[in-house]
Amino acid sequence: MKTKLGIPVLLLAGSIALPAVSQPIWTTPAPLGNPGTVRTVVYTLDGSLVISAAVGGHVKLWDAKTGAYAATLETQKNEISALAVSPDSTSLAMGAADGTILLWDLVTRSLAASTDAHALRVTSLAYSPDGVTLASVSEEPVIRLWDAASLDSSGSMTGHLVAITSVSFSPDGTTLATGSLDQTVKLWDVENREIRATLPGHTQWVTSVAFSPVEPLLASGSLDETVKLWDTVALQEVETLEGHSNWVSAVRFSPDGSRLASGSFDETIKIWDTSTNLIVNSLDRHRDWITSLAFSPDGNELVSGSEDQTVIYWDLESGERLATIGRIVVNSVAISPDGAEVASSLSDGTVQLWDAATGEELRPFTGHKEGVTAVVFSPSGDTLYSAGADATVRTWDVDTGSGMDTLEAHEEYIASMVLSRDGTTLATLSYDNFVKVWDASTLELITRFVGSGFRSWQTSIALSDDGSQLATGTGGFASEITVTETATGVETALLSGHGSYALVSTISFSPDQAQLATGSLGFGFEGGIRLWDIASQARTAEFAGHGNGTRSLAYSPDGSIIVSGGAEDGGSLKVWNTEDDRAIATLSGHAGATNSVAYASDGTRVVTGGNDGTVKLWDATAWEVPPVSVRPHDGLPGGGMGLVHYPNPFSREATVEYALRQPGHVHLAVYNVLGQQVAVLVDADQASGPHSVRFDSAHLPSGIYFYRLVSGDRKLTGTMTLSK
Repeated sequence: MKTKLGIPVLLLAGSIALPAVSQPIWTTPAPLGNPGTVRTVVYTLDGSLVISAAVGGHVKLWDAKTGAYAATLETQKNEISALAVSPDSTSLAMGAADGTILLWDLVTRSLAASTDAHALRVTSLAYSPDGVTLASVSEEPVIRLWDAASLDSSGSMTGHLVAITSVSFSPDGTTLATGSLDQTVKLWDVENREIRATLPGHTQWVTSVAFSPVEPLLASGSLDETVKLWDTVALQEVETLEGHSNWVSAVRFSPDGSRLASGSFDETIKIWDTSTNLIVNSLDRHRDWITSLAFSPDGNELVSGSEDQTVIYWDLESGERLATIGRIVVNSVAISPDGAEVASSLSDGTVQLWDAATGEELRPFTGHKEGVTAVVFSPSGDTLYSAGADATVRTWDVDTGSGMDTLEAHEEYIASMVLSRDGTTLATLSYDNFVKVWDASTLELITRFVGSGFRSWQTSIALSDDGSQLATGTGGFASEITVTETATGVETALLSGHGSYALVSTISFSPDQAQLATGSLGFGFEGGIRLWDIASQARTAEFAGHGNGTRSLAYSPDGSIIVSGGAEDGGSLKVWNTEDDRAIATLSGHAGATNSVAYASDGTRVVTGGNDGTVKLWDATAWEVPPVSVRPHDGLPGGGMGLVHYPNPFSREATVEYALRQPGHVHLAVYNVLGQQVAVLVDADQASGPHSVRFDSAHLPSGIYFYRLVSGDRKLTGTMTLSK
């Protein structure tokens, strides 16, 4: 990376064509029966089937009584994002990420009709109670109505400002309810195709709406972490239900209306008694956010879908899990120090060892009671450490596969585990809200830190080579990375810049220990990669290459390259040259998220593990760094940062400064938290060198705003706070 006065400098480059490296050296066989990341789940109203839709376009039918696999409907779509079953249980409507609606005959299990319904992803579908009409909503602010038998259009309604997330019919079929990213709930007169009422009250995006089947009551869930109940006759709020510790993602009433289920990013499902509006049960066996809920027709059972790739059947009387339908994913990978073996940890509770030369399985390691979230070799290569959802850390003899020690490390699920490069220090991060540091040889506790927001959707930790520095990442309204001295607990750096509602999913120290690389999963803007100078706490570079966020990353041993894995964009990996901050190659391999990336100690190979259940080994010598003309500039703004603004907070005017390595077109715009563009500061060709522009916010209310600069294939994003 180019430096000035010892501080890394980010300069924007023009477009560069990326070579594609499509073939790994070897790939392990995929486990059978992967349903994929569950997007939505429904019951047929006759109680015979549970149907789940997943990333990859997989729609699976399961026996509702036993949980046994029944059939797969091949949709030929990359993702099915919404499902609805007709009242007579003979038809299944599917909404796809490409905006199409598919109608399947559940008797013959064949495609009956399809239509290009929306320009953007279908987010929700609902049948009218008589089964005559199908309603659909999408990421565009339009409600569309269809003949449920033919998918012929029967009208549309508009009124929301931005994307609509959910739609529900009233029990008598005369009213539709919708929730939107504009933070409102709207009621619609179906016959007259017009708005009946707008129900304001939520302070963040509305994610889900559902009518009670027995009374004029509507429930709505929101990113403000609440569930609101609305009287649909009086058109007013009845009560706000508070109990979740993170965004509410789904709400559903039981068939008799006596219970309300709500699912959340806090990975729990709350069951509410609608007569008292109190929580009567909390279901917490999922290991990621809840995407969908459905009651059985008799109301005795609930099924839930989750980002953790599972569907869980619940007995509501006891609150016990009856069955889990899941996929086997690779959560973590590691290469032995001598490069001879590869280890992978799986969601089925096993660790597998592979021959690095051939890709053949050498032996399994079994003992964890739940999924294994992390695996790492000792520096000698003779010991393997694993951490799991069963809250334990285990050590294994690599040669024999036998277990050595079991450490009851935490009270809850261990989300991440890392070992310092010198092998002296082990750190674990758990959903019990503690980060713990251990002596790696004795497994004795050295110290522990109470987390702040660690029970987020994705969190991560990293240790410096000698174990003296610990970096932790959090998520939420203001995602942050903290660097702490492990011996004293003193915080030495606080890094903020992934944006509001981003979740820091992966962290790595550079080989020289001077920098951190962090990746995030984000809302509103791409979850990108940031590079940070630890001493100055300055953000020195930003890579925006994974459309749905960054799940994993790793430095090469010499620090010249970073390899990153995408969250859900076809399993892509990007190869970045840290000398001049640009992508030099893209790899296409995993079908879904790439959960883990690891470099061999000699830098010649990279191993990856993904949500498709496979492990892949790549030839890292194939990634040649193409030359680029670099012309450093003196006097770059912000002490060498590529994009800065000041003051922050600001009361009316702020200055945004940036630098270009070469001439090109620049687009610099400001957005609100809903992703709506509120100002364009620059949209013109500009010369290379430093630039600055003033932002006048006189017409805007106080709040948090994003500013984004795009030039060529590079993007930079910052956050500013307006306080009037």
